[in-house]
Amino acid sequence: MTPSQNPTKVAYRRFVLEMSVAMGAYFVVLLASRAYFSTVAQPWLTVAALAPAIPLLAAFVSVAKMLRATDEFKRKMIVDSAAFAGSLTALLAATYGFAEGPGMLPHPSAWATWFVFMTLWFASALLIKARYR
Repeated sequence: MTPSQNPTKVAYRRFVLEMSVAMGAYFVVLLASRAYFSTVAQPWLTVAALAPAIPLLAAFVSVAKMLRATDEFKRKMIVDSAAFAGSLTALLAATYGFAEGPGMLPHPSAWATWFVFMTLWFASALLIKARYR
């Protein structure tokens, strides 16, 4: 079997292409929607605010398709790293929430939680990959 016929490599190449298109579309739609904020009123303001979710849905679908098309070992590594990152993010968010309650810490945006999760997912994926080398 040549590398171009390896189903996992084919799935990964397709994932990279689909994710690149989805993220490119997300960037364009995000910029366009933000440009319209000052020029539209309800209900179009809500439509403009939620429009970037459509390319994000395409990104989600590309991840789901890649997970289904890849081999069990690669899938296990991805799911393990996501589970570790999710658990650690939940622990950090709960701990922060306890200190936030009495006013000791500021109330961050929900984007802060997303950033923490994605950073931890990346770091845990590197650690899990290194563990199996």
